[in-house]
Amino acid sequence: MFKNLGLRSKLLFLCGTLLMVTVIVGGVSYWGITKMDTGLNNIVKVSLPNIEEANNMYLDYSQIRIALRTLGLPGLSKAEADASVEKVLAMIAAYEKENELYKASPFSPREKELYDVVDKDWTEFKAIGGKVLSLQKSGTEEDKKKMIEIFLKDCPEAAAKYDKSIKALVSYHQKNAAEWSAEALANASFVKQLQNFIMAFGVLGGLVIGYFFAQSISKLLHEISESLSDGSDKISTITGEISSASSSLSSSITQQAAALQQTTAAVEETSQSVVSNADNAKKSSEVSEFSKSSVQSGKHAVEEVMSSIDQIADSISKIKNEIDDSNKEIAGIVNIINEIGAKTKVINEIVFQTKLLSFNASVEAARAGDHGKGFAVVAEEVGNLAAMSGNSAREITELLTSSTEKVQQTIENSKGRIAVLMELSREKVDVGTITARKCNDVLDEITQNVNNVNMMISEISSASHEQSQSVREITKAMSEIDSASHQNSSSSQQTSAAALQLGNQVEDFRGLVVRLNTFIEGKKSA
Repeated sequence: MFKNLGLRSKLLFLCGTLLMVTVIVGGVSYWGITKMDTGLNNIVKVSLPNIEEANNMYLDYSQIRIALRTLGLPGLSKAEADASVEKVLAMIAAYEKENELYKASPFSPREKELYDVVDKDWTEFKAIGGKVLSLQKSGTEEDKKKMIEIFLKDCPEAAAKYDKSIKALVSYHQKNAAEWSAEALANASFVKQLQNFIMAFGVLGGLVIGYFFAQSISKLLHEISESLSDGSDKISTITGEISSASSSLSSSITQQAAALQQTTAAVEETSQSVVSNADNAKKSSEVSEFSKSSVQSGKHAVEEVMSSIDQIADSISKIKNEIDDSNKEIAGIVNIINEIGAKTKVINEIVFQTKLLSFNASVEAARAGDHGKGFAVVAEEVGNLAAMSGNSAREITELLTSSTEKVQQTIENSKGRIAVLMELSREKVDVGTITARKCNDVLDEITQNVNNVNMMISEISSASHEQSQSVREITKAMSEIDSASHQNSSSSQQTSAAALQLGNQVEDFRGLVVRLNTFIEGKKSA
């Protein structure tokens, strides 16, 4: 599947994987924080307020019990007794208030059971306290004895029951707080471990995927590098073979030229021998005259070809001159661009100075307050610099317009001149082609006439020894020409084979390029 993806898609896949890991870690963190928040909210909003209210109730109860016991002390003055009574009543009112606050929060089933026991025990203790206050209010000795009996029996029993029930309620809330706290810590530990696992898995997965992509890229580039290196070696070898074949062809051509010179010398010697043969010499003279005329025609045609070539060379020279002129014009454009760069530097310096002046103006205004006069001076300088910036901007605009027009004019002029020169060159080439055809026809006539001369020379049977020697030299030279021709043919075959190998190597390189494009762009669907 990954082979069909492009390089961009692979990198996006890797980034997407890492992003997905990050999102998962964030989601797990949010989930863990939510659970921790739930437990902590239960502790803060439920357990702690209930524990505080229960503790306040217990403290109020303790104050009531102490004040009631104070009423049973011997030798208590009426003022002290009245103060104790007022304190008992005040603590009872405070207890009832705390009790109402406690009942305002919602109850769990178990909490309701424990609270009902506390409320029942409080009601009993409150009734005992009310009875003690009634006995204290009567003030008789008998009532005081009853009050002492209550302090010794009923009050401790009721207090013990209330202590047990209120402590059970507080213990219940403390246990819930401890459980919620433990649950929050457990959730935090679990979330931390889960985050570490996901992060480790994500990092490991990213490394594995990155390693896989890096390996595939490295492998492909290594294969391409080796193939290109081998191809370069092959091309170097083939180039050497082609160079060797070219050298061989050059040598063969040199041998052919030498053989032709020898053949020419032999023909001159043969011509001198043919003079002694009267009849055939006359015919040979006529044929030679005709051949001379053909040679003159060929010479004239060759001169026309050379003239055409000179004209083409002149046209090419003119084209070169036109290109040089274009280069000079482009150099002028470069100078204009340099001027634009200089103007840009001026603007940059002005901007820098403007910023500096603005800063100085701010400092001056801050120092002088409402009476700062330096700010006006600085503001004026800033305006002058802004005007300079505008002028430079307009100069840059004018230079750009001039550059654009000059470039367009240069392009149009070059196009026109080059088109005219190319048309002239084409016409000259056509003339050269026609002239070459004429040369070919004339040379064919020369070849035919030379063959006729050779036939007539072969009919001369009484040639001298010099003529026979010349004929042997001609035969030897022609043999060398034939050998050189065979060698040229062999070199041509080698060159053709080398060209075929180059073509195969090019196809291999093209395949590598296709593979590289497929790797970068991805496999295109059919």
